[in-house]
Amino acid sequence: MLRFPSGAMANCTSSYNTHNVKRFRAFGDKGWLDLDPATEYYEHEMKVSKDNNIQTKKIKEESQFANEIDHLSECIMENKNPKITGEEGLQDVRLTMAIYESAEAYLKLVGEHFTGLKALAKQRLWTFAAQGVKKA
Repeated sequence: MLRFPSGAMANCTSSYNTHNVKRFRAFGDKGWLDLDPATEYYEHEMKVSKDNNIQTKKIKEESQFANEIDHLSECIMENKNPKITGEEGLQDVRLTMAIYESAEAYLKLVGEHFTGLKALAKQRLWTFAAQGVKKA
């Protein structure tokens, strides 16, 4: 759950294991926005729904990396600050690492919980076996 200074909240999910899903979708109280595919380099199509009126927009195909390199080169040559600062990039890395650490801690917690459940189940099976009840 992300909370923004404006009061807006976001519930975000991300997965590396979802087959062929490359979508970004945002919902609001008056509509939604859908970008599918969101992570490809071509054929971007955005749908926006507001008050049940859906509009489809094609997004100009450009090379994201080429644009980033061009922008950085321009900043160096013209002594300008880039749109995204190094501090912002570092904050992104820190947030990403915190997400991974949180997921790892959760998996350890869940793993310990399931290890305990397995031990309990094994104990119950042996108790049932000792009482003459067949193990499942």
